[in-house]
Amino acid sequence: MDEGTPFGHYRLRRLIGEGGMGQVYEAFDTRSDRVVALKVLPPHSAADPEFRERFRRESRAAAGLNDPHVIPIHQYGEIDGRMYLDMRLVQGQGVDTVLAQRGPMPPALAVSIVGQVAAALAAAHANALVHRDVKPSNMLLCADDFVYLIDFGIARSAAEAGLTSTGAAIGTFAYMSPERLAGVADIRSDVYALACVLHECLTGSQPFPGTSLEQQITAHLTSPPPRPSVVRPDVPVAFDEVIARGMSKDPAQRYQTATELATAARNALTSTADLTPAVTNGGGRPAIVAPAASPQPSFPTLTPTTVQAPVRREPVHGDNDRWWEPETVLAEPVLDSQRHSPTGEAARAPTLGNRRVRRGRVLLSLAVAAAVAVPGTWYATRPEAPEDFSASENPQVPTFKIGDLPEYVAVNPTTHTAYVGNANGGLVAVFDTVSRSVVTTIDTGQSGVRGLALDPGIHTLFTIGIGSVSMIDTASRTVTGAIRVGTSALQGIAVDPDNHTLYTSDGISMVVIDATSRAVRSSFSAGDYSNQLALDTNAHTLFATNARSGTVSTIDTLSQKVTASVKVGKTPKHVAADPTTHTAYVTNGDDGTVSVIDTVSRSVIATINIADRADGVALDPGTHTVYVTTAGGKVLVIDGLSHVVMSTIAVGAYPTDAAVDTTTHTVYVINNRGNSMSVIER
Repeated sequence: MDEGTPFGHYRLRRLIGEGGMGQVYEAFDTRSDRVVALKVLPPHSAADPEFRERFRRESRAAAGLNDPHVIPIHQYGEIDGRMYLDMRLVQGQGVDTVLAQRGPMPPALAVSIVGQVAAALAAAHANALVHRDVKPSNMLLCADDFVYLIDFGIARSAAEAGLTSTGAAIGTFAYMSPERLAGVADIRSDVYALACVLHECLTGSQPFPGTSLEQQITAHLTSPPPRPSVVRPDVPVAFDEVIARGMSKDPAQRYQTATELATAARNALTSTADLTPAVTNGGGRPAIVAPAASPQPSFPTLTPTTVQAPVRREPVHGDNDRWWEPETVLAEPVLDSQRHSPTGEAARAPTLGNRRVRRGRVLLSLAVAAAVAVPGTWYATRPEAPEDFSASENPQVPTFKIGDLPEYVAVNPTTHTAYVGNANGGLVAVFDTVSRSVVTTIDTGQSGVRGLALDPGIHTLFTIGIGSVSMIDTASRTVTGAIRVGTSALQGIAVDPDNHTLYTSDGISMVVIDATSRAVRSSFSAGDYSNQLALDTNAHTLFATNARSGTVSTIDTLSQKVTASVKVGKTPKHVAADPTTHTAYVTNGDDGTVSVIDTVSRSVIATINIADRADGVALDPGTHTVYVTTAGGKVLVIDGLSHVVMSTIAVGAYPTDAAVDTTTHTVYVINNRGNSMSVIER
């Protein structure tokens, strides 16, 4: 197939990958009006009825996976006799390419990659789906060292159809377990392959670097597992045992799950370290791992103490890494709350290990027995906050004048821009996050901005007012039109950047707007006076807080039906959803609490007492960190995995909203009565 040619309702733009099982194109889907990655299988694949049925069955199973490290599958099927997969287009490099260009990885990065891939495999295995083609080229390394595992849905078919006749065969056989060579496979075959990948990441070479199929097969069947510390002397010896067990010839002697392998790799990484790090997602994010055999108990309060951050001895993959000497910082006490992981089991508090330290700022939190400090994941060099938060702004937090009664903020990390909506006068201030200055203001035509949302894919900022939605072109910074939505004051706004759909509420009905055609698509009843919204795009779920009834409505965006009404605290205000852990956080304005909702079970799994009137909430899904603004002029930093308050930071007068730059992990806080914006750096 040639670039630029039509393929059903797709328009092929450019070839971005090619292998034994077809080509991958960047393509434009004219039906959904979005750019996708389109994998087109060879013509002969559709001629095999068994292949076609297996492809459909496993594609359906893969499309149902909801782990953040699995690239979402939009559609699959057959067009003009060619099988295809329509997937989200992401920017990244294959791990094989990274290894070829840069050589062996630091152990911390290798363990991070294995931990992320293990999380994806755990989701697949829980759905009775065996990948069967785990290898570096099927792992995409993206910004902040975030990893996607790809080729679910065709891995089994690809591995069993014509392997020996393609150039991809040797690459696949390099990671193939002995039982796979005999035509038998279960989840432990994926564990074997993942152990092979770990060896290659640590050493830069495949476990059995033979150049022929015969050499590869013979080695997997008869040769003992290699020792990475022999191949690369600076690899800790403890990894030898991890590889030996992960690549055991007997499946019964291996780690029985990918999570077990990832945990063992983490332990090997820390066997010679002073502090025990967690298995991390890319950029140091804590991954979901199996709970400890004896979970740590929780305690109501702990006495502050000091600990010392570890010295970074070797660089981590990336172009902008910097290394810092240890610094002693204050570890603040945390509040006791119910501990919950997305798997429904108690989990250990996240810990700090060999990870990238941005700007050298480390604040360690306490999460074990009294007077015992365990390093946390929040970075800052903040002094203890003053008791009177409303009296003055924290001099340690940069604060900038931003407008007249600013109330809402949105951030575009790509263009290094923050947009601040002002309740008085209907102006939007455009703030350059690099120069840290207001570069212009935009008149929305509304009497006051009651909320804003950004769709970077179509370069549009949406603001709501009374009965209308204004559209701002973020490139020209001009208002390009308005959408009439009745006569009532609109209460909340959220946008789905995947399909450019906008949601807002007039307090009675939820209004759905096509952001590209700028037309109201539909409306439906969503709850009792819905006033603030948030989206979990991975789960196709919209959350709406209902201030009068003290509930949160969960709404299926596909069927546009309310699926549950979750009872939370008194006068719920703002809500934020973490699509990677399927958890939502709701600030309850009148009872000083934050409700934590498991969006799968649709139930409150924790209530965090913050002892102040809660208002805005924002989260950083990359670090699983939640930020809550309070009427007393504070921002509370909450660990999104353990639901523990890790830090309290003084900002300006009456902060009402916050937003996170997910690339720099910088937090922008709006101080409504201070007419300012505070910038909290990580």
